[in-house]
Amino acid sequence: MALYFGFFGLLWNIFLNRLRTSKIDFLSFLILPSLWVSLEFLRGILFTGFPWCILGYTQYKNPLIIQIADITGAYGVSFLIVMVNFVLYSYFSRSFGLRAVRRKDSSALKFQTIISILILAAAVLYGYFCLGEDDIKTNIKLSLIQGNIEQTQKWDPVYEDYILQRYKSLTQEAAKEKSELIVWPETAVPGFLDEEGIDIWLKRLLKDIKTPLLLGAVTYESREKEDYFFNSAVLFSTNGDVKNRYDKLHLVPFGEYVPFEKYSPFIRNFINVEMGDFTAGEEFTLFDISKDGANFKYAALICFEDIFPDLVRRFVLGGADSLINITNDAWFKESSEQLQHAQASVFRAVENRASVLRAANTGFSCYISPKGIIEDGIYSIDLEHMYIPGVKTFELKVNGRTTFYTRYGDVFSYICIFVVLICLIWLGQSTVDSP
Repeated sequence: MALYFGFFGLLWNIFLNRLRTSKIDFLSFLILPSLWVSLEFLRGILFTGFPWCILGYTQYKNPLIIQIADITGAYGVSFLIVMVNFVLYSYFSRSFGLRAVRRKDSSALKFQTIISILILAAAVLYGYFCLGEDDIKTNIKLSLIQGNIEQTQKWDPVYEDYILQRYKSLTQEAAKEKSELIVWPETAVPGFLDEEGIDIWLKRLLKDIKTPLLLGAVTYESREKEDYFFNSAVLFSTNGDVKNRYDKLHLVPFGEYVPFEKYSPFIRNFINVEMGDFTAGEEFTLFDISKDGANFKYAALICFEDIFPDLVRRFVLGGADSLINITNDAWFKESSEQLQHAQASVFRAVENRASVLRAANTGFSCYISPKGIIEDGIYSIDLEHMYIPGVKTFELKVNGRTTFYTRYGDVFSYICIFVVLICLIWLGQSTVDSP
């Protein structure tokens, strides 16, 4: 997954040397960001994909510039960053004599500067227009629970009562808000839901709080005398009945399953980390939430599913008005991973104009508006960090419009790939034709 940085440097070195002697050298400021986006996009889909730390994510606190993501996806913001920095690099190289300047270079730089300013201005104006739109308030309240359970404790039977008691007390606190839904994070339950002790405990809790509960848990099914395990989001009614269940579609390779294990079972012997044996779900399940006659649908994204733009947009195309991400980032302790993960949720909100509610076991549980603005989260001002058990209640907002990105997906990224391929063909043909 890290190799694409090297590929970028290698390919651009080849491009640059040939572009400087070609007729399309003045388009370098568009070809370079197209190359970056192409590699970023491919990294996100090849070998199950891992679109983590996309360059555009660095702007997650800059709502004005990221609004174009509802057209281009997050990759459009990456394009802007590379384009602007390339023009600045070209300017300073010329000004400080870092390379020889030709008359053609001067004309090309003027052209690149003018077009870059126009593109950047258009993105800013579009962002200003989008931020001026009003989101629809639903009067539906959602409460998040952050258990802050250490990973070493989650599956240790010694800590089962401790974990259940913590979630019970936090949930009872959340119930005072009279929310329409309370949300626990991924694999919050320290066991299987149909275990007698946990089943009875949950039903008692639900009858006490009188509020529907969405939680993360490991579930299993027996099929043809074989057990299949799933990483699931389960919705319970106030009387303790299961109303709906979603099984995670995109599993973590070497975390939740071993790729090609059927053909190479020995792989587990060579990897010294804890690995699961989960089965991927098959349906894009949606959940319902309603109040005062208004009904809305939401998708429950589990773990790192929120980093996959196409998977998320398929939920929204299927009718989801908002998104809930339940995750367990305790694996990474107090590290930059927590906020890196949240950055992805910001862009999923903008791309689809859908609120994102993040319920993390530990890390950053927060509410993100359809504009991609993190409105609030579970955070200790006194301790100055977010690694605490806590409760937070938010009012759900919806946008109501279907974005270009939701409808058509990664068209912009495919255009960038097309530009790179055409450039390769052009440069290859030019090399053949040259004496």
